Amino acid sequence: MTVPETARVAHDPWAINSEPVATRWSPAICWAVAAVVIGVLGPVARLIRVGGTGHAVAIPLLIGLGVLLEAAMRLQSSDRRWLLLAAAAAIATSLSTTSSVGRAPGIVTVVGVLVADAVLVEWRPLSVWRPRPRRVATLAVPLLVAAEATWVSTGSNATTAGLMVATLVVVEVHHRAPRAVESVTRLVERGTAAVGKALGALGLFIVVLPTLYLGGAFVRAGRWTIRPFLRTAGSHWKVRAISVADERRDAPRPYASTAQSVRRRRNLNGVAVIALVVAGTVIAVDRRHAAPQTANGPTTSRPPASGQPNEFDQIDKLPYSSRPGYADMPFADALQAELLAFQLVGDPETLWRNGDYAGNYLHVVHGERTTLAPTCACPKVTVWLLGASATFGIGQRDDHTVGSELVRLAQQDGIALEVRNLGVVGWTIWQEARSFSQHLDHGEAPPDLAVFLDGFNDALGTITQSTSRGRIDQGPTVMNNDDVLDFTNRHLSASSLGGGAVLGRESARRYLVQQHDIDQRAAAAHVATAYFLQPDAFTSPRQEAAIAGIYRFDPDMFRRAEAPATLDAQEAALGDKVHDIRHLFDSDQRPIFGDVVHTNERGAQLVAEALYRSLGPALHASAASR
Repeated sequence: MTVPETARVAHDPWAINSEPVATRWSPAICWAVAAVVIGVLGPVARLIRVGGTGHAVAIPLLIGLGVLLEAAMRLQSSDRRWLLLAAAAAIATSLSTTSSVGRAPGIVTVVGVLVADAVLVEWRPLSVWRPRPRRVATLAVPLLVAAEATWVSTGSNATTAGLMVATLVVVEVHHRAPRAVESVTRLVERGTAAVGKALGALGLFIVVLPTLYLGGAFVRAGRWTIRPFLRTAGSHWKVRAISVADERRDAPRPYASTAQSVRRRRNLNGVAVIALVVAGTVIAVDRRHAAPQTANGPTTSRPPASGQPNEFDQIDKLPYSSRPGYADMPFADALQAELLAFQLVGDPETLWRNGDYAGNYLHVVHGERTTLAPTCACPKVTVWLLGASATFGIGQRDDHTVGSELVRLAQQDGIALEVRNLGVVGWTIWQEARSFSQHLDHGEAPPDLAVFLDGFNDALGTITQSTSRGRIDQGPTVMNNDDVLDFTNRHLSASSLGGGAVLGRESARRYLVQQHDIDQRAAAAHVATAYFLQPDAFTSPRQEAAIAGIYRFDPDMFRRAEAPATLDAQEAALGDKVHDIRHLFDSDQRPIFGDVVHTNERGAQLVAEALYRSLGPALHASAASR
């Protein structure tokens, strides 16, 4: 017998109050709001992901910019429309003058809102455009979402712009050939609805499984286990008739019709089981990903895991394009992706070294970063360039590292300079000394000059190594991965060992010990040496302010480390034993650094010029002897 429709509705608890309710929100307004949300979502999400100073103000401005643009497109009055557009232009201008935000988020917001409006509301650039039969250009929605997601994940202006243009092309197809896309549109809509239902069912299953069935499964398993020891067997669950009133009570709030004492007991059991499952999962994942504990010391140090020194591991994935020093470099994010893919490998002498890599901007062959080769028929001079990541060229392409810029400068001066870039990410001078001796011991032809560009890792390594161990030992300094993690995780402080002045002098002492050994080995091989104390952002309030907000994972890390004081004390203690170029960028108005120590390509060029001013006489003397 067929149940009348009225009966089915009467016994459906979710049919209560299902009558349509009048609303002031028309579909056009709803789609306009959706266009604003989608248009500003990408830039806002990216600023939240990137973080940094000024973003707390920029995010409301971006939202206001999107609202003004959408309102201007919906207004019929041209005077008011121009007023709103002028306000939007003022907001966009204020965003572009903020160094920590830049022009890109404002431009993406403007384009995103316009394209989202074309997709969801209408697309009539001229009055002669006929309205499309469907309000929403369904086939363009995935492209619009992809454009916003691309901007959030990569910040690629070119890819985002390409997807936006493709979105508008699909929108235009909806206008020009509506019948051709109708069948495809319906197929996409049905597929999307099916996927949405499946995901909804999966989400409901995930919620229902632990809350409804998991507790009961454990109870049944326990009763089945102890059943032989019980006098009575069977389940205490009983079938109970449920009235229509109980169904209605349970519809908005499950189990509301059950007695409170029963609900409380079942809820407590369910919460206990869920807590045990969650705790077990967390413990298992934590044990699986826990770093192996190793003894502190150079022989057991673990190398940095990625393309930058370990102290910056947690900001490795902060896009270069969002950092002021790389704002005008279209290749920045692609270069960063290659640096993140590049890996270090173990080495018995130096603990780790560069692994080989071949990309578009980064090439490492036999552990050495590829350097520009001289092209002039000039007297040849060879230089070994040793150091850490700044020497290796983090933040620069192969042909724009310090080594490559030295080749250019020498060639302009009539010298064919062959530079071997022996810099390795994360090294200190102790490892540089071992590498220098290792190359000579293997019978390689000695260079005319060995240049060491370093100092930052020695200071920071002394801080983390000493504070992690609770004492200042006499051994060499190594950027031990465990020491750095211990320093950050336990929030250790340099003040526990006398502060930055004490640790800076200790860092200089260790440096000079290694320098003495290098000079002795170099003299035996008739190699001239030169040492340069590398620049850092702490010497310039302007440069330090440009990278403020990058270290959100531990904002007081360098304050606890007393890093500026340590570097200052190290600088003073080294004195004239090194060429001091730490303050090279103090008066520079433009952002140079991508973090506290790595520079953009302009910074590498300026460092190379400073090195060449000091090395010029020695290079000319070597060239003249040819």
